[in-house]
Amino acid sequence: MIAEYQTNHVYFSEILKSNKAFATFINDFTGLLNTNNISYNFLPKTRDIQVRDFMPVQTDNFKFVEYRFDPDYLQGEENRMYKSYPDIICNTISLRTLKSDVLLDGGNIIKSESAVILTDKVLIENEGVHSPKKLLKALTDYFNTDKIILIPWDEKNDDYGHADRMLRFINNDTVLIDSKFDHYSTQFKDKLYGALKVNGINTVQLQTGAASKSPNKKLAYLNFLQTADIIVVPKYGNTFDEMIFEQFKHIFPDYAARNRIFQLDASALEIESALHSITWTIKK
Repeated sequence: MIAEYQTNHVYFSEILKSNKAFATFINDFTGLLNTNNISYNFLPKTRDIQVRDFMPVQTDNFKFVEYRFDPDYLQGEENRMYKSYPDIICNTISLRTLKSDVLLDGGNIIKSESAVILTDKVLIENEGVHSPKKLLKALTDYFNTDKIILIPWDEKNDDYGHADRMLRFINNDTVLIDSKFDHYSTQFKDKLYGALKVNGINTVQLQTGAASKSPNKKLAYLNFLQTADIIVVPKYGNTFDEMIFEQFKHIFPDYAARNRIFQLDASALEIESALHSITWTIKK
């Protein structure tokens, strides 16, 4: 697998460039990338800015797995206009992909070099098409790893079922996880931490404290951008920003030692996600 901490190129939706509402945001973002010599491009033919959700998964230098993108939250006439078609987009950038019949959503894929973590919503999405056993076998084959880790879907607080709102890999053996789960039911915590522990994954908590209880659902500090060279953490102009930023410097000391951790105002994103969701990162 190509982990996010191995990537070196960033893609955005062209909507961020064409929609004036995002002008300041995308100028600041690309300016930060330019200053730090990070290459990037804009994807044409997208209907939504959350490119992470529908673009394929890079499993090695030359293999990109394109899954079926047709999530429940884009069903119905009102939402259908926001459904992007990855095969069309990949054709425009001359990217050949391996097609998968698994129904999946990129926001629900967290990967290291040796493991993939998804919420168990993926089981529900593929009911009637793949049995759990067949589904796990397909994911193992497509992603070239026998470590497919299913964690519980935080259904009450997340309609999308995205794992990238819950945790992120720090390295192959450790994930950064939101401390808010300390306040969840024993049953949920046992399923979450149990699934990680049995697969040899350690945890480090991002202490979100009062931020996790904020009525502002746009706070998505775990939804940060990471490449081999930089980490960009979202900020929202509140009292939590500095607390979160200081933690990132301790959690990712290699990046901090090189002054490669940055903050970016994400308040322009009128969505319940942030910098990870609106970027697709690959290793060229």
